[in-house]
Amino acid sequence: MSDYETAEAEFGPLGFSYRTINALATNAVCTVAALGRLSEPQLLRFIGVGQKTLREVKPYLWAEGAIA
Repeated sequence: MSDYETAEAEFGPLGFSYRTINALATNAVCTVAALGRLSEPQLLRFIGVGQKTLREVKPYLWAEGAIA
């Protein structure tokens, strides 16, 4: 299974757009667990990730000071 197929299976049910899924898969973020280990600044450094993607995935990002 490719990174995109894995990401689509993981993020599709969450309602993520194809553009967001593609941006995450391009940067090897293919699971909710992997996404949850990222902070906003880390995510924004990825290729193809901008404010629209950030708004879509923000509830799933690691929050500074959160208990992991």
